[in-house]
Amino acid sequence: MDCIILERFKNILSIRLGIKISYLNDDEWDSLLQERLTLNNCKDPSEYLDITLKTDEEIQAVIEHVVNTETWFYREKVAFSAIIKKIPVLSRPLEILDLACSSGEEPFSVLMEVAQQGLSLSSVEIDAVDVSMRALQRAKDGVYEKYSFRGHDFGYVEQYFDKVDHGLYAIREVLKNRVSFFQGNVVESDFTPPRDKYDVILCRNLLMYLHSDALEQVFTLFREHLREDGILIVSSSEGEITRRNGFESYFVEGFQVYYDTKAATERKPVLG
Repeated sequence: MDCIILERFKNILSIRLGIKISYLNDDEWDSLLQERLTLNNCKDPSEYLDITLKTDEEIQAVIEHVVNTETWFYREKVAFSAIIKKIPVLSRPLEILDLACSSGEEPFSVLMEVAQQGLSLSSVEIDAVDVSMRALQRAKDGVYEKYSFRGHDFGYVEQYFDKVDHGLYAIREVLKNRVSFFQGNVVESDFTPPRDKYDVILCRNLLMYLHSDALEQVFTLFREHLREDGILIVSSSEGEITRRNGFESYFVEGFQVYYDTKAATERKPVLG
């Protein structure tokens, strides 16, 4: 593929998706472009970049190919214990925004932890967002293959899932109906979460892939929609990025949670 065409392709997608160009290597970028040209029956790469790639349908098709939706239940399990600690100090439901929720394993893990701690499922309300429509459909279906269950402790599977055909497991309706799923691209300036403010924002394993402009957009989103005493949950490998962008951390249940230093100059967020 012509180098200039390939660079244009990389830059267009980097801007639209917020990802670093290094997210894929040159061979992967080239293979992706060749595949999209073939599927669109487009012989002129310039025409593809100038016309086809500007449509929402094609951008979404590329998103489905590019984004990493791998996740599993109770990933970094201690994070869920840290979230639950906020529930007892509130006289209303804990409002949670889960960004890059993928196929739903993360928000459902929050609910399972709530139930495991003997708390009412009504004590939390979860809005879960992802850019992948394919991943969101799996989340809404609530049916999972064995790769979504990892680790050594699988006691929760019998409690909260029903085994269905072909080795699949369906999450029970009592949990399935407690999460509201939405499609959205958090790096776009017009993205708006379903609610104005949240007690907890989860955004794990996304920040590491974003370039600086996209990071600025996402951290602005955090500040605008996190309550003054709210906490941000990121993956253990994204702490340095988070601190560089004005958030500080402390430990809850052995897990680092983050708060906006500008919003909480007087005190740390209150946990139970």
